[in-house]
Amino acid sequence: MIGLEYIPKQKDTDIKIISKWIDKIKPDFIILPDSPNLKPTPEASVLAPLWSKELKLDVIASIAGSGRREERVESLLKSLAYLQVKKVALIGGDCPIEGNLSGIQMIKKAKEILGQECVVISGSKAMLDTQEKVKLQAKIENGANIIITQPIFELKTAQKFLDDFEKISQGSKAKAMINFFPIYESGFCERLMQNNLGFEIPMSYLQNIRDNPIKANLKLYEAFVSLGENIHISGAKNIFLQEFFDNLS
Repeated sequence: MIGLEYIPKQKDTDIKIISKWIDKIKPDFIILPDSPNLKPTPEASVLAPLWSKELKLDVIASIAGSGRREERVESLLKSLAYLQVKKVALIGGDCPIEGNLSGIQMIKKAKEILGQECVVISGSKAMLDTQEKVKLQAKIENGANIIITQPIFELKTAQKFLDDFEKISQGSKAKAMINFFPIYESGFCERLMQNNLGFEIPMSYLQNIRDNPIKANLKLYEAFVSLGENIHISGAKNIFLQEFFDNLS
């Protein structure tokens, strides 16, 4: 299974770009993020059903926990229910401020409003300490169907997560997806490291990016593919992602 993430900007340009990507990698679904980094973007819950019809592919709206009041989350979920949408991605909310829903509470709300049969995509840190394992297990027990990791930049981290996930998800039908986030230049890589976003970027990856970002990311992607597992592709720069896809064999 391959997932793809895309930040909408301008309709005509977006459809042309995403159509090329679909032809190249044949994704099973596309996720439209909800105000990534708290920056305003076109409303994912509005665009997702429209894009699904136009692209003839599952386009899934995400709802962010950060900066969302409970009633706002419920309104977005009820809008999806009104449109008879049965798939949603619930991102963030694991460190909620007062008045915001946690990731687990959001999953419960989605199952309550969209129905128990709905497909819920949630997230997880890649490095699982005891507390993160408990959170992940609770998400699965409350109905998360697909878990996408935070970005991972080395094979051993991906393998360790998958081993942990197999134990935690035992007895469920939940699936894990490795988040492949190809970084386009070392300066951006260093900024991500300084922002402490909750995931680690190994120095070996940073050095490879300095030498040749396309080659470095192709090598990492091929390593993830060799695991035979599900991969979710996201990225910060469309031009670089297009160049990356063009170089895929």
